[in-house]
Formats: sequence, structure tokens, C-alpha cells
Amino acid sequence: MKVIETTLATDLRASSSKHPVLERLVRAAIPAASPDFEGRYRSVRKWWIEVDDEGVPQRELGFNTTEEVVVAGPIGRNIGFWTDSAMNFKTGEYEPISAEAFEAEWSRLELRSGRLSPSQWLTRAAIWFVSSLVPFQLYHLLRANAL
Repeated sequence: MKVIETTLATDLRASSSKHPVLERLVRAAIPAASPDFEGRYRSVRKWWIEVDDEGVPQRELGFNTTEEVVVAGPIGRNIGFWTDSAMNFKTGEYEPISAEAFEAEWSRLELRSGRLSPSQWLTRAAIWFVSSLVPFQLYHLLRANAL
């Protein structure tokens, strides 16, 4: 896998449909490909796109003007912008990004969105389990001494 940077599709504007009511009806009937990010695509100023050997997008991160990740895909119920397209990228035509940098940003996004790795989940579950035992044991200790 390779990661590229591009500014393609960073000049999206608000819809200026001649039929706004019809547009709203269509949007209501057809679910959004990325419902959590749909309103943020206009703020993307650059993309990091992970592509396979044929140039097909696998994962994507969209950054705003302050270099903050504002969209990603596929993640959760969000398919993505480029990953939901028929676009094939010729990697030699774009700025390369290190896979490590992409993974670091992707991991930060997963943590921010509440998605946990299995080891993080186990750690939090163990902390919850131990912390829930302390009040239970204290209750029984106090009750035993009260009798």
C-alpha cells in the first residue's frame, strides 16, 4: 500500500440547486455514504489517500486548513469520499506520504472517535471490573462490622 497527498476535490461549495425541495427529498430517500462527515467535506483542503497497487483508494483522511483531520473513510458507518468513488490514482503523479504518518493520524482519529483497539478495550474493561469490586467489598465490610 502507498499513501498519496492530493488537493483534488478541495473546492467543494454549498449546493446551489435550482430545485432545493427536490434535492432535500432525494437526500432524505437515499442515505448518505458518510453520514457523520457529510457536512465537513467543504472544509477539506488536502487529502491523504491510501491506495493499493492498482491505485484504488482503500482509506482516506481529509484535513482542514489547520491540519486537523475532519473526514475519514471507511470508518464506522462512513464509507468515505474517495473510497466510494471509481477513481484510480497513478501514485507517481502525487506527493507521497509515509505509511507511518498515515497510520499515526488514523490511530489518533480512531481514539478521538471512541473506537478502541482490543488491547485498549481489555485495559478499560479490567479497570472497570476492579473499580466496581471496591465499592462492593467496602459495602460488605461495613455491613459485617455494623452487625
